[in-house]
Amino acid sequence: MSTGNRNQRSNSTVQAVSRALELLETVAYAGGPIGISDIGEKVDMPTPTIHRLLRTLMASGYIYQTPRRRYALGTRLISLSRYAGGALGVALRPILTQTAVVLDESISVAMLDQDYARYISHVPSERTQRDVCGGRQPGISPCHRRRQKRFSRPCLQLRRLPPSNELSCVPSLPTTITDKNALIREIELTRKRSYALDNGEHEFGLRCVAVSVPGDLYLAVSVSAPAERITNSRIENSIVPCIVLRG
Repeated sequence: MSTGNRNQRSNSTVQAVSRALELLETVAYAGGPIGISDIGEKVDMPTPTIHRLLRTLMASGYIYQTPRRRYALGTRLISLSRYAGGALGVALRPILTQTAVVLDESISVAMLDQDYARYISHVPSERTQRDVCGGRQPGISPCHRRRQKRFSRPCLQLRRLPPSNELSCVPSLPTTITDKNALIREIELTRKRSYALDNGEHEFGLRCVAVSVPGDLYLAVSVSAPAERITNSRIENSIVPCIVLRG
């Protein structure tokens, strides 16, 4: 950034607010509780300033301190994220509607919500079964979560899996993946082919294809339909190219 642009930005923003937001982002991207020395290595601020801003954010509920004196995001952000997700879903709805018309299938967009995929917008086709907007699905079986893993620090995410081979989840159907090694293989296949596939793991006879939306929000767009309508050929030649074109 040039000196002129930097000066223009500093003249049009409040430094304390910018720094507080930078601290929030640093804690969020840490992937877990982070110590103040680690924060100091990632931001260009004096340690006393970091202390004061963290205390202010803690007092407002945006940051909390663990018993080991490390910092993590506070619960106050949960309600804000829900409002933001709802507004984003409304903004994306016209694009989803166009895609639903072209494919004549139901289409949804979900965002990563810790270990869940939270649906923020859904456009049904005339052949749809039900509306899922606002719902959350567990992070193991649906293709949304596997697709989002591709962009959400995959090495860190895989380290969060339990050490035992069996995953601690309740299978929706016998086809639900509950074996850790099988899940890792499926994630690797998702990265290779650039889309995730749910072969009736959550609902009997239903297939779901999900494609990530590039960016920092960890969004995925999916198409769901009975298995006989989502063939492998249609996935490769129609569904995925259509989603990518409009994404």
